[in-house]
Amino acid sequence: MIKIPLKKLMKKDAVFFDVFDTLIERDVSVPSEIFKIAGGEEFCESRKRAESLAMQNSPCGEATLEDIYGLLRHDYGRDADSLMQSELQAELTHCRAKQEVYGVYQQLLAAGKNIYLISDMYLPSRVIAAMLEKCGYCGYKKLYVSNEWGCNKRSGKLFALVLEQNGISPSGAVHVGDSIKGDFIGAIKAGVSPVLIGRKNRFKRFLHL
Repeated sequence: MIKIPLKKLMKKDAVFFDVFDTLIERDVSVPSEIFKIAGGEEFCESRKRAESLAMQNSPCGEATLEDIYGLLRHDYGRDADSLMQSELQAELTHCRAKQEVYGVYQQLLAAGKNIYLISDMYLPSRVIAAMLEKCGYCGYKKLYVSNEWGCNKRSGKLFALVLEQNGISPSGAVHVGDSIKGDFIGAIKAGVSPVLIGRKNRFKRFLHL
């Protein structure tokens, strides 16, 4: 059972939410299983390597889905495009709302809180927005995705950008997320109060299994 301090969130004018494993989750044990669904075991390993390399090649440490599949085209040729579409379809098919957080989100929305969504992710914002819509999330002010802004939560820079663009004081915001590095430490770096929630299979994912 996830416990979220609703009273703490209600005291702030702006509430930030992480997306993956916070608002929504996949119905698989680890995220990389989406790659297996899209193209099988061998493709899954190639896909993970390509993502890691794309991140390393990026000056800001963030890569787009196109960057990743650009590398995969060397081995998969024209099939890379269909594999990418299969991955996107798998993401949409296998996502669901995290129910404990969904209820809190709706209460904050009903209370008139300004909600912003912030994700360190390679997927384009249009795809993430479609996933959120499928899971019943609406009414948020804006969705910020790291690969589209060239900065991430881990550094604190994406939080700082959201604060600056929307005229929000760090003391007037709180952030809810599941990642220790991105959502907890990253928020603190930007002066935003963090709320860390549980993540499915945290230890298994830490070991990259």
